[in-house]
Amino acid sequence: MTGRAFVVSVLLGGAGLGLLAGARPVVSASPGTAVFSAAARVSLSGSALVPVSTALLLAVAAGAVALTVAGRRVRVALGVGCVAAGVMAEIYWRLALSDPSAAFGQAMIPRGAPVTGVEVDPVAWLIDVSWGVIIIAGVAVVRCGGRWAPSGRRYERRDSVHLAGAVGRADTAAISGSEESDWDVLTRGDDPTVRPPRNDR
Repeated sequence: MTGRAFVVSVLLGGAGLGLLAGARPVVSASPGTAVFSAAARVSLSGSALVPVSTALLLAVAAGAVALTVAGRRVRVALGVGCVAAGVMAEIYWRLALSDPSAAFGQAMIPRGAPVTGVEVDPVAWLIDVSWGVIIIAGVAVVRCGGRWAPSGRRYERRDSVHLAGAVGRADTAAISGSEESDWDVLTRGDDPTVRPPRNDR
């Protein structure tokens, strides 16, 4: 299933899932400093752990909306952009999860304070899923987006057919009327090639 509506829905769904999961705490740790209680836990959301992810997800959502009206070349370019955004965000995300203590060190007060007992919440995997979905949908756009019919072609074609039919009927009526008038003129004994038909008689 690689239709325009389906792929756009998948892209929007992937972006929405990433934004929702990124707003939740995904990693937590205990501050390794006397300023805090030893039992205290500090959490970071996905967007705080990888700040660029939110911007990339919003860009993917905007690209998905643009696909509904974009031309063939622009659709392919948007698909490439979605794939690039997904790969870039996944690399940043994997690097951040491999050493979340670095992000905690930047968020701690004082900055750079050590942390211990880092834990990753299972919701972090939803962010992986969202970027995987976006990458797959982006590949589908690159491969199939060029064959999608431009928006409005169906209605334009239908209007063209109706217009052509109306013009054809009008021409036929005009020709029919002309032939009947000539015949009337001939029945009256007049020559239709010499003078125009007199329809007022």
